[in-house]
Amino acid sequence: ESGATVYTAAATLDAAVIIDWYQYTYSPFRQMTEWVLSDLPPYSTAEITITISGATTSCGALVLGEVYQLGGTLTGQRLGITDYSRKDTDEFGVVTFVRRAYARRLSVDLMLALGELAPLQRLLSDLRAMPAVYIPADGPLYAPLVIYGWYRDFGVTVAYATSCLCSLELEGLT
Repeated sequence: ESGATVYTAAATLDAAVIIDWYQYTYSPFRQMTEWVLSDLPPYSTAEITITISGATTSCGALVLGEVYQLGGTLTGQRLGITDYSRKDTDEFGVVTFVRRAYARRLSVDLMLALGELAPLQRLLSDLRAMPAVYIPADGPLYAPLVIYGWYRDFGVTVAYATSCLCSLELEGLT
């Protein structure tokens, strides 16, 4: 038996960024690779129904959990990838590439009140070596910054009397 619907969300999978007529006409279809909903209402007895429709759609990971605010994300996030592909050169100079998976990396700096430091450190201590979703900024334009993975490094600089700067080095799962 189901109760009243309290939250509904839908998304199209077209992730192309069109800024002019040329791109509208000639840009290839780009499929959205992640969709984050961080505003689901907290109901302890909630029933969540996910419907994925379409000929070529799939879900690689569905992550449900509690959302924690880690601090205010500062501008200047650094996004990159670690490529696990191989390039081999034989004795005749012939190069062979073996394409393999890659992991996304993200470096993000946070600012938070000094009183929030101990809870943040406890939370990140609990999350070590566990996959989680890290969302440095909301909105579809910031989707490439969303990392499903773990943090490799966490550092704190107590630079001010009432606030501190934190750095997080994140690595995505391949």
